[in-house]
Amino acid sequence: MLGTGIDIVENDRIRKACKRWEDRFLKRVFTPSEIERAGKRADKSAYFASRFAAKEAFLKALGTGLSGGIKWTDMEVVSLEGRRPLLSVSGRAQEFMDRMGVKTSHLSLSHERKYSIAQVVLEGEAK
Repeated sequence: MLGTGIDIVENDRIRKACKRWEDRFLKRVFTPSEIERAGKRADKSAYFASRFAAKEAFLKALGTGLSGGIKWTDMEVVSLEGRRPLLSVSGRAQEFMDRMGVKTSHLSLSHERKYSIAQVVLEGEAK
């Protein structure tokens, strides 16, 4: 294991950010695909909160935060029907993963009324 990260987000915090900043917040933090997939859901705040928590947990596992040119949209949560969610990484975030020797990432998401939580584990061979 090369890194692990966990994050919990209050769903209402994301709902308020979406209401206050509207598309500016969504487009800064989420990919077009993530935004599109949210449109089909009844509770968008829990959906976006879990994705936000996943990105925060990934940055903690990577040990970088949003430094070195990593953007929120370098990370995308992909949920395939009937399968566990996956983390798709690109750009500077992928470069950091490659330098670390990360070969596999594992993502777990959960929702509980007011909160969403995510955990990320990065595996590979340390360089």
